[in-house]
Amino acid sequence: MSRLTDKELEIEFTTDKEKAFRVFFDTYYVRLCMYAVQITDDFSESEDIVQGFFVQFWEKELYKTVTVNLKNYAYLCVRNAALKYLEKRQRIPFDEILISDEHLYAYEEMDTANGKPKRKS
Repeated sequence: MSRLTDKELEIEFTTDKEKAFRVFFDTYYVRLCMYAVQITDDFSESEDIVQGFFVQFWEKELYKTVTVNLKNYAYLCVRNAALKYLEKRQRIPFDEILISDEHLYAYEEMDTANGKPKRKS
């Protein structure tokens, strides 16, 4: 697949959107994954983020509404999605913080020296 400039790619989206999308994807997928990994430090999640960007870009036909450079737009969207992922990952639901009486009782029955349950005498 030939490499097009971003301006040519924008024009191609008006004439042959499927070809333009393939070129756009082939050109930026790996680069965007590497960029997202720098933010998330998680390659698998970064792939999901980038795939999500491309799916949304295609399904919502965002190529029709993007008024800035496509490369910059893609990097901005991936950066925002990666930061959103980090924000969600750092949140701990309140119910995960609470320890039920059952868990406390189980902990009290543990031998804290070796982390194993105490033997009943």
